[in-house]
Amino acid sequence: MEWSKTQLSTLTRENENIQKDISSLELDVDNNQKSISGLNIELKTKYSEQNQVNIDDIRRDLNYIQTSIAVNQRALNELGKRIAEKSSLVKNNAVALENIKK
Repeated sequence: MEWSKTQLSTLTRENENIQKDISSLELDVDNNQKSISGLNIELKTKYSEQNQVNIDDIRRDLNYIQTSIAVNQRALNELGKRIAEKSSLVKNNAVALENIKK
């Protein structure tokens, strides 16, 4: 009978210790889940920061494109003037050729 009481007492203490260990592990799991949640939020924040468009790069590209358009427009205008001059020269030469033929 004494042995049974000792065994029961020992098992009860072991059970209590196991329950404390379980409670401690549950607390660790809860803390780890909170840490994971915090890290997930941090990871999402960093990921979204990396995916943000840098406005300075876009402005620099826009300025480059606008400058290229302006240069090309100026070149096109000058080409148009030269074409008009050459067309006028061709017409004048055609008139002169007709006059020579007469």
